[in-house]
Amino acid sequence: MGLLAGYASSLYYAANAFLPDYLAARGRPDLLNASLSALNWVQLLASFLMIAFGERLTMRRWPFFALGVLSLVALWGLVATNGAWLVAWSGVVGFCNAFLLILALALPPLLARPDDVHRLSAAMFLVGYLCAFAIPIAGGFAWDATASPRAAFAPLAVFGVVSLLVAARVDFKRRARVR
Repeated sequence: MGLLAGYASSLYYAANAFLPDYLAARGRPDLLNASLSALNWVQLLASFLMIAFGERLTMRRWPFFALGVLSLVALWGLVATNGAWLVAWSGVVGFCNAFLLILALALPPLLARPDDVHRLSAAMFLVGYLCAFAIPIAGGFAWDATASPRAAFAPLAVFGVVSLLVAARVDFKRRARVR
């Protein structure tokens, strides 16, 4: 669960960290405000959708897969397109990161016994924020090592694939038993 939350947080922090320099390197600094606005404002849509459909989406594997795949497509879109598409893909990244984070944060009270929720949550936050710290740093190393701005998103994409594999292993059917 920490890796799932870590991927969602890594999406957010890496995108916010790299978009300004990435857009400048691509010769599109004019898209910075629109891209960062899309990245951050579209997150509200994910929150509203979770309010409306939360019971149907939590404790299911398919939302993690669908959003994981969509986020990978959006990362590809960031590195493969230009112009207004960069803004649109930034919004999709923001949508996916918010939705995935909300889904991941809902898991501890649903999977753990009531007296263990705080321990599971603490472990999840520890792993999640370690990932959110390490993945953007790895992206910076990749950019520096290759001199390619697109390489900054490669560690994030690899971690996205890892998060899909992790989601396949979480036992969403198991419900906590109250003592």
